[in-house]
This record gives sequence, C-alpha cells and structure tokens, in this order.
Amino acid sequence: MNAEKKYASRGLEGAHRATATPADESPQGTASPRLAAIIPPDPEVVATPTRRRFTSEDKLRILKLADACTAVGSLGALLRAEGLYASHLTT
Repeated sequence: MNAEKKYASRGLEGAHRATATPADESPQGTASPRLAAIIPPDPEVVATPTRRRFTSEDKLRILKLADACTAVGSLGALLRAEGLYASHLTT
C-alpha cells in the first residue's frame, strides 16, 4: 500500500514498475520534427548512386578474358572479380 501512495503522489498510472511514465509526459523515443531538422545527414551516404560506365576498351578486355576462360569455374571467377553478372555478357 505504501508503494501506491508513492506512485499516486508522483502522478503515475499503471503498474508499479520502473518503466511506468507520468501521465502528463509523452512516451520517450518520439523525436520532435524540429530536432530532426537540426541533425545534419550523414555525409558518407551517397544520395544518388552513380552507375558504372565501361569504356569500349574495358568491354573488349572483359570479352577477350571471357573467351579465354576454358577451365570449369574460371568464367564465374572472372565475372565475380569484375563485379558482373552472366547476363552482361549477352548484351
């Protein structure tokens, strides 16, 4: 009963536990819109990623290397090293 008086005097509702919040306060974790405007964005995140562009020399080099792949798995290793998919060889 003594705990009920303590929580009632502080304006808390609900169970008698450490996570109880006063009734007049908003829940924690809700940020105000102004706070989000103050925090600058992370400068390391690229807003719009840029597509890779291959020169015609790069394309010919990769095609010659792909034609030279005769061992099992060597073509897959080449594509992984270049960051390409098998469908890129057909187009």
